[in-house]
Amino acid sequence: MKFVEIGLKALAGLLAFFYIQPVLVWNNPNLYFFVGMLVVANQMLRSIQHAGLEPSQVLPYGVGIAVIALGLLGPVFSGFSVEERIKVLGLPGSPTPAGLPVLDEHTVPLVSREVAIKAMQRKLEDAGLSMQFKLGSPVKQVYQHRLVWVAPLAARGYVKAFLGAPAPAYAIVAANDTSTARLVNIDINVNDRTLVDLDARVWFKNPTSDVYGWYFELDDSGRPHWIGILAQREVGFRGYDVVGAVALDVTTAKQTHYSRNEVPQWVNNKFPMEMVARQINAVGDTVNGLFKFSDAGKFELSSPLNMVYFEDRAWYLGTLSSVDKPDSIQEVVLVDTQTKAIRRIALQGITDAAAARLLEANGPVKGLRASNPVPYMVGGTPAYVASLADDEGELRAYGVVSVKQGVFAVGDTLHSALREFAWKEHRQMAQPTPELPPMSFDL
Repeated sequence: MKFVEIGLKALAGLLAFFYIQPVLVWNNPNLYFFVGMLVVANQMLRSIQHAGLEPSQVLPYGVGIAVIALGLLGPVFSGFSVEERIKVLGLPGSPTPAGLPVLDEHTVPLVSREVAIKAMQRKLEDAGLSMQFKLGSPVKQVYQHRLVWVAPLAARGYVKAFLGAPAPAYAIVAANDTSTARLVNIDINVNDRTLVDLDARVWFKNPTSDVYGWYFELDDSGRPHWIGILAQREVGFRGYDVVGAVALDVTTAKQTHYSRNEVPQWVNNKFPMEMVARQINAVGDTVNGLFKFSDAGKFELSSPLNMVYFEDRAWYLGTLSSVDKPDSIQEVVLVDTQTKAIRRIALQGITDAAAARLLEANGPVKGLRASNPVPYMVGGTPAYVASLADDEGELRAYGVVSVKQGVFAVGDTLHSALREFAWKEHRQMAQPTPELPPMSFDL
């Protein structure tokens, strides 16, 4: 009977282990939490069986609680090194006055995520597939020298998805033209909602691999892959950085592992946008030191990063604001998606949120929503460029807003908006603009 009890406990532990799939590395807090919970749960079962707490159980309880505490408190009391955080990000010491990308009407990402989803959904409905399949999460990337949104199709219903029902295609739309939306036929047999999900496929082969996130990306031939970004904590129990990637073929599930320097050029999310944004904000929050709580000199992203395309590659672009002056920007940051090299460009003016509100208030009809405005050099003037879409995801207008002066123009095409903006800029009387105090980035 004792052997049966031990066997059942071992089986339960293994099932829990393989279900939770803790990454087997020393600085994974979830691993400590999992092991500690197993120890405590085992002792609780013994207490129930013997109708009370035995003296011999006090030590195991203490060990289990201590291990849980290590998992909970490890992230809190580690990662204090400001230098290590800056090193992980690779933030250069000071901004330069030049470097903002020059506007190219053919590459500006005017199609927001929400508009892209609606454009792809219309193609799904046109093909008569919307009752059986739905769109997965769209991923922005570069394909054939242009920015596109790509999303896999997935079976509707949890049961079908859980059992691995295949999908017949993926959807794609250019990030500057919704009329390009189309479905591309290919068997998608692997998805992230099955019994054996994407994380599990990697973990079973290498339980020390920590997958930060999954991205549906196209290679140079247009064949899709699930790209898992492999990361490890570099600052104690915190501070993720990329160490490689794994590519899963969507049809065969074949895995190909890459080290950080071997990741193919067609992988555009090698350094995940969410990770880079966290690192930028973490550095901005601790630029004066961990225990200096004044907001003076601190900085943060004023809005989420956006992917843009220039110099024949993809970049993350974001604007930085002082924490104590969130209503204006002080800099633009550009992050190379292949190397994570960062450019800092000094630029003071209004935020992209303020530019969006200005365009929405002056659109041709009420209720239009501005896409995330992106700053470019427009005829020598730093200006936000955006589209205005209705509730159906149709682009109804385009707008340009000066970052420094607030001069704006709206037109039914981007070209007409740019022409009107140039005319207004020419007529704009030079008005002295009070300079905003620069942020301190002494690292």
